[in-house]
Amino acid sequence: MKQRPCVHLDLLAKLKTETTVKADKNKKQYQDNNKHLEEQIFRALGDIDHTEDSSPGKKLKIIKEVYQSTSEKIIGFRRSINKQWLTSDTWKAFDERAKLNEKILSTGSSRLKEQTHKEYAKKFKEVKKRARVDKMNYLEERAEGAEKVAPRGDLRTVYKITKELSGQYKQPPPVKDKKETSSQLKGNRLHVG
Repeated sequence: MKQRPCVHLDLLAKLKTETTVKADKNKKQYQDNNKHLEEQIFRALGDIDHTEDSSPGKKLKIIKEVYQSTSEKIIGFRRSINKQWLTSDTWKAFDERAKLNEKILSTGSSRLKEQTHKEYAKKFKEVKKRARVDKMNYLEERAEGAEKVAPRGDLRTVYKITKELSGQYKQPPPVKDKKETSSQLKGNRLHVG
């Protein structure tokens, strides 16, 4: 009587090949993004006028400027993590407050500084108040969502929401591409059934 090879070995081999194919695709996409970045940097370096003085200090300064401008275009400036509960109005108030702060730092006369500092203090209080209200509304919505899901018996969702509300649940942020859209990678799972 012939013995058949174990089925689970076949499944393991299939899983290994599928995961390596996915890893190769991700690696290729990462390399394509790096090539795109390198091309832009080399293009920017090629645009530099080489007739100027070619001292090493000036070359280094020019290269730093090129890298900085290219990274600003591609990556952008770092912004604080977008909290889920903050509304767009609150974010606008944050930006207005930042502009007032820049105005305070750029003005020369003390009288104008005092005036803008008073405006800044008012805006600061407004931002804090808006953020507090937004967070309370968000927490209420999440709690209501847990109450709606509980009678259906979806304990997984209830557990996630209670962990989140109690502050013990931290989920890693999603990976974002250039267009700031989250691109969650789905794991390759074996469904036997």
